Amino acid sequence: MARRGAASPPGAELASPDRVRVIVITGGTAGVGRATARRFARAGDAVAVLARGRDRLTATVAEIDRLAGRLGGRGLGIAADVSDPAQVE
Repeated sequence: MARRGAASPPGAELASPDRVRVIVITGGTAGVGRATARRFARAGDAVAVLARGRDRLTATVAEIDRLAGRLGGRGLGIAADVSDPAQVE
C-alpha cells in the first residue's frame, strides 16, 4: 500500500516489467502535456508526443528517451497540427 501523499505515475500499479504501455499525448512539448509525458516516461512507458514545433519536439523526445529508456520505454515525436484533420489521418 502506498503511503498517504506519495506521488506515483498514473496507472503505475498496472505496470509490470514485461508490459510497456503506449501513451499518446497531444501538445506534449510544453506545460501540462510535457509534464504528463515526463511522468509516463518515468514509469517506463512508450510515449508518443504530437506537437507542431519540431525543435521542442526533438528536445522533448530526447528527454523521454532518457527518462524511460532505463525501464524499457521510449519516445516518439510526431510533428502535426491535430486541429487539421488532414495531418492526423
